[in-house]
Amino acid sequence: MPLAGDILSCYTIRTHVPSLRKEKTLSAFHDYTLPRTGKPPLSFAGRKVAQDNDAPTATGIKSKRQPWKDWSHQRWYSLTVYYAANGKWILQICFRSVVKHERGLDEVIVCESLAELHRALAECDPTAPVRQLPPGVTNRDEWQQKIREDVQDRWDAQVSRLLTALEYAERVG
Repeated sequence: MPLAGDILSCYTIRTHVPSLRKEKTLSAFHDYTLPRTGKPPLSFAGRKVAQDNDAPTATGIKSKRQPWKDWSHQRWYSLTVYYAANGKWILQICFRSVVKHERGLDEVIVCESLAELHRALAECDPTAPVRQLPPGVTNRDEWQQKIREDVQDRWDAQVSRLLTALEYAERVG
């Protein structure tokens, strides 16, 4: 899923995150096994530190003014960050879709630091698993572009919420 190279500068972590590193006892951590599409699961001892799930509500969306939203909100991401007992950061990216011919995707990225985790999020292309609309759909190309833009916008908002939950901020100067 990575797209571009390193576009980030200097970043810093606020105070609550290093406190996680002070806890060295394994009893403070839980065992996790995370699925990965096309790879064996990843197992580690750690703790969940942040999560953002953009799953649609049970009512769904029915919009006469913007019918393409019915297509786009049938796809969503769940992002979860774990802090492992070995001091690494684990990013779990789950893509889900109820659209015919689109499959879910489970990716796990192991990072040495929160800055590396942020780079991994910045390099992801959240529109990659989105398939083309079926033939015969009126204004197909226009809808497809709007769906991709909507998925990208919702991804960007999720990443912002996740980084805010981690109290991770860009430092200038």
